[in-house]
Amino acid sequence: VNACGEYYWQKSDQSYKNSGVYTSVIKGSSLCDTTATLHLTIDNYSFFIPNTFTPNKDRKNEIFKLYTKNEIHDLEMWVFNRWGEELFYSMNSSVGWDGFYKGKLSPAGIYAYMFKFKCSNQPFLEVGTFTLIR
Repeated sequence: VNACGEYYWQKSDQSYKNSGVYTSVIKGSSLCDTTATLHLTIDNYSFFIPNTFTPNKDRKNEIFKLYTKNEIHDLEMWVFNRWGEELFYSMNSSVGWDGFYKGKLSPAGIYAYMFKFKCSNQPFLEVGTFTLIR
């Protein structure tokens, strides 16, 4: 897969942007050719998880959460500090972390996240880090 969302079939100069059945004839060194068939299904899932978060009351980037236009189900979200302590947990896709822990603003730094959810009945697990900037 490249950055433009095209799929490349190894040993083929063809690219694919849509689901479908694709056939390619592979010329052999002998008199026999081989036909290969690719059944390709492309799911158009679109998720965005910010890598930076600035909860500083300027009304921009105030909440850290998963953003998507897809309908998701069974969401669970965790935020951890650099020592692995759980700072935030939610099962509500419209609720994110506001940068507070036990009533206090969390310091600037690197934090870890984990999102577990389903989209079109397919399970997803997204794990990574983000920077909290003050």
